[in-house]
Amino acid sequence: MSKYTPGPWKVVFENNKLRVDSRRAYICEMVQYGMVEQKRDYYKHEETNARLISAAPELLELSKQVLDLHSKDILVSLRVSLRQAIAKAEVLDK
Repeated sequence: MSKYTPGPWKVVFENNKLRVDSRRAYICEMVQYGMVEQKRDYYKHEETNARLISAAPELLELSKQVLDLHSKDILVSLRVSLRQAIAKAEVLDK
């Protein structure tokens, strides 16, 4: 399984740019396309996207913990969905 940069990841707004960083590495930068007058909407949407990206390590770990519960309270369909989400987040080495 491929390794990813450990969390926590955080959203940083600096020099009029949004990016996601960790303690160890730069994760990504949100890039604006379009007209200057669209900046307000851009920042609203891109900040939301950046927050979702920054939550990825915690969401992945929580998903793994839920799957490890092996409780009858966890619906089968939820377990299947969590496995699919984890598989999407973790690219296997070939």
